[in-house]
Amino acid sequence: MAIYFCLLLLVLQGVYGAVRRQVIINPGVNTHTACDTICDEETHGSPMCGSDGIEYKTRCDYNNAVCTASKAGDRLTVSNYGPCITLNTSCADAIQARCVQTAMMDESTMVCGSNNITYASTCQFRHSQCLFEQRTTTTTLTIAHMGKCAVEVNSKIEVDCSQYFPDTTPSVAIESGTVVQRITCPKLYDPLCVNLKTTSAIGSYTRTMSSECSFCQYLMNSHQISKDNMIGYALHTGPCTHSGLIG
Repeated sequence: MAIYFCLLLLVLQGVYGAVRRQVIINPGVNTHTACDTICDEETHGSPMCGSDGIEYKTRCDYNNAVCTASKAGDRLTVSNYGPCITLNTSCADAIQARCVQTAMMDESTMVCGSNNITYASTCQFRHSQCLFEQRTTTTTLTIAHMGKCAVEVNSKIEVDCSQYFPDTTPSVAIESGTVVQRITCPKLYDPLCVNLKTTSAIGSYTRTMSSECSFCQYLMNSHQISKDNMIGYALHTGPCTHSGLIG
């Protein structure tokens, strides 16, 4: 009897060791068909908010949820890193939020603003709403409805770059040998959506610039503005709904 007990104990130890090795070797990676990877908060990082409005404590927990959603035929993406941003989130937190620029937008998470701009998520809308409140006290940005706007805004915003290029701004040479003015932009995330020109067949594409200053530096480097003409044009304030971040 004692021999059988010892054999059973050895088998159980072997199984436990195999499971433990799998968790250590593949931390946070869901290789289980049951979508039940064991997650450790210290090992698997900081929280993130899913497009389902649920805050996941770690990337590992999020991966489990993605696995479960995929099995159900649903799609789950990251809305923002950190606690979920809602319409009730304070502006102090919303402005600092790391909203994800979603390349493949899901219409179920879109928000149409009263400015006829479609925001990819509640996080992006709340972020822009708070920046809007900082700029003006005469009008407010509100939700027109959930989902994509029926008619997108097509007016452009004038950006005066002269404020970022004073006469004392030093000049530097860039790769082509052309001398341009170089400035140091403040570390401020105040995004705006712009249309960038290219020499390729596509002609132009939209991108989110981190601030007006970064946009003006880009325009100066690409010779789209000069000392004689320091005006640039952005599509709208706030991030673009389907682009990466520049600047």
